[in-house]
Parts: sequence; structure tokens; C-alpha cells
Amino acid sequence: MSLARGSRAWLALAGVLLGWSAAARADEDVIVFVDLNRAPAEIREAQRAADQRGQKLVVFPDPASRVWADVGAFKGFLQQLVRKDQHPVALIFSGHSGGKSFFGERGNLSLKEVKQAFQAVPKLPDQSALRDSVRSVYLFGCYTGTFGSVRLWREQFPKAGVLVGFEQSAPSKAQTASSALIGDLVAREQQLTQKRDLKAVEKLFREIQYSNQVSLAVCLNDQYVSQSARLNFQEYTKHCPREVFQSLRVTCKQLYFPYLTCDPGFEDLPTDTHSSVLRDVYNRLRRYEHCEREFMSMALPSPEDVVRLIFFRNVVSNFEMYFRPELEKARAAWARVMARKKGGDGTWKTFPDLTTLNRARFLEFQTALEHEVDRLADAKTPPTGEEARDLAILEQAWRPMENLLRWPSGRCVPFNWVEPARSRQELESVNSDCH
Repeated sequence: MSLARGSRAWLALAGVLLGWSAAARADEDVIVFVDLNRAPAEIREAQRAADQRGQKLVVFPDPASRVWADVGAFKGFLQQLVRKDQHPVALIFSGHSGGKSFFGERGNLSLKEVKQAFQAVPKLPDQSALRDSVRSVYLFGCYTGTFGSVRLWREQFPKAGVLVGFEQSAPSKAQTASSALIGDLVAREQQLTQKRDLKAVEKLFREIQYSNQVSLAVCLNDQYVSQSARLNFQEYTKHCPREVFQSLRVTCKQLYFPYLTCDPGFEDLPTDTHSSVLRDVYNRLRRYEHCEREFMSMALPSPEDVVRLIFFRNVVSNFEMYFRPELEKARAAWARVMARKKGGDGTWKTFPDLTTLNRARFLEFQTALEHEVDRLADAKTPPTGEEARDLAILEQAWRPMENLLRWPSGRCVPFNWVEPARSRQELESVNSDCH
């Protein structure tokens, strides 16, 4: 009997210990660092801040792995956290960005995909969604702190009282400002969340390291503060000055549209992609992108369209990489078509390497290609045999060139195409209706 009672006592004690262990695991809050562009200095500062907070830093993808960070891998990562009873209370995203997505050497993740990944995780034992455990979001990429971007990320993480980004260009991973800001902001998060008055937020903003040297923007609770604006969040939703949009309409008519169509004097795009008249237009459009009604009434181009024109050379280079098989076939087909014409018109005897053309010359060739396709398709005697196959090949090349290069838009050109890719794997897929 004593042995039986002893066994029961040990079982009871084991149950208590297991219960304590499970409770401890359930309470483990972690900081998640999504590193899409290999930023070891930023990770080190984030680790230092996590240590100060007494929390664990978890990096995705694992720096020691060769995992390509995409939506599938991120879903698996979040599910693994939940299995370990780890809940992300802070999210740090680092990489190239335009506000709605991040990309770099380690992978691509859009806000839409981040939302899908969180939605794929089952509800927690208390029936709350995993996203509701997130109390702060740090977006270390360009244009992540515009009011339009902040509003979108707040919608995904409604419990986040702290949201940090950059109104314009963010400091690169190689700059001290980038890692120092991460360390300072993450370590001081509790202090940040206590600020609810706009004046208090402004004062704290001035105290943050490098805040006067970079285009930092912070949204603390319902107060939005940046270099250009200090407004309550709800007030900013209505901040759409008519005179700003009237000025933007004139500027776009004088600069953006002439560069798009290569009007006389606008044949060559500005070579400085970071400081130019087009970049100025882009910055102003991004600042007021939340004003959808004004954009429509003024017939303004979207910021997504403007940035793809600014980085047209990179888009062309990535186009050549992405569509290499199709372009090789098109070059061979063009050579056969020109041979049958006995030299053609002498202007475009060969299908050129598109990366060697400025925008004006590209538009000239695209027009010549379109005329050749129309000539073959509208011939009195429909083409047959090899001629019909060449026509089909040239049509298949012309369509994506038209949709992605003649009219480079956010609808067809994936955002990460604005940066030169090292391999086709790094390039986001093109919508099937664009090619």
C-alpha cells in the first residue's frame, strides 16, 4: 500500500511539474527578425535589444540555412513557433522594400503573403489569432513609413501600438544608422508605447538616434510622426491638400508622361535613380498615396508605375533574364523573317539585346516588332509552316515587352524587379495575363 501511495504521489508531483513547464512555454514571448537581405549587423543589434528585454530573438530564415524565404517557408516558420508555444510580440522586417513588400538575397515576402501566413496558423488555445500577439512592427526598408504603408500594416496587425518605418529611402544595411536604430527602438519599446499625447511622441521622436538624419516615421498608438508630418492617425486619413495635387498634376504632365513616351528632350531617363526629378515626383506621390479619390480625380500615375520607370534599366535587365528562352526563340525567328524579306528595312536587321538600348531606342524597336507582327498577321495569304511558327514566336515576345517595358506598371512588373537580380529564382513571377 505504501508503494502504491508513493507512486501516486510521484505521479501527482510529475503532473504539477509538467503543468508548470507547459505554462512557462506558453508564456514565452519572442522577437522575430525577418532577414531578407543578409543584415548581420542589424541582427546583432536586435539580439542586444532582445537581451535587454529578457526575450528570445528568432531569425527567419535561419542565417545558417539555405532556405529561400517565401510565403510557404514563412507559414512553416510561424507554425513551428506555435508548436513551441512561442508567440511573436515584435516583428522586424529588413530588406529592399517599396512599402508593401520586402525582398533581397534571402527571399521575397509581400504584405499580402505575410497576412496569408498568419491566417494559415490555427487559433491559439485562448481562441485569439497569432497576429494579435504582435505588439510592435519595425519595417526597415524604403517607403515603409509613408502614411499609406503604415495604414496597411496597421490593418494587418491591429494590436501593434508601435509601428516604425521610413518615409523615403531607408539607411542601407551597411550604414551604422540602420543597426543603431533597430537596437535603440526595440530596446526602448516599452517607453514608446507609453506615449499617447502627440507632443510627448514628438519629443521622444527627437531623442531617437539618427532621427534627424534619416526619413524615420513612427506611429505610436494613434499618433503619426515623421520629418514631414505630425498628426493624429485619424486626422492624417483626411490630409489631402488640394493645392498639392494640383501641383502634382502639372509636374506629372511636364515630367513623368514625357519620360514615359520619350518626347523630344526626354529620350534618356535620368541616370541617378536616387536623386532626380522623377524621384522627386515619386516621393511626393508616395507621401499622399492614401488619398485615393484625389489620385483618381487628377488622373495621376500611381507611385508603383513611376518607380518602375525610374528603374527601367533594372527592369529591362531582369526581363532579359526572366524571359531568356522566349527571347532566344524570338531572335532566331526575327533572323528568319528578315532573311525572307532580304534584309528588311535595314534598320533592325537583328533582334537586339534589350539591355543595350536606351528607352527611346527600345520604343523604336518595339514599334518595329509590332509592325512586323501586324504585317505577317494581316497578309493576304495567311502564313503557313515556318512563317506561321515565326509569327507565333514573335507575338509571344511582343506581348510581355508591351506590358512590362513599353508601359512599365505595378500591375504587371513585380516590385522586386526594380533591383537587379543575380538569378531567375530571385525574380517574382509575372502575372499570366501580362505575357
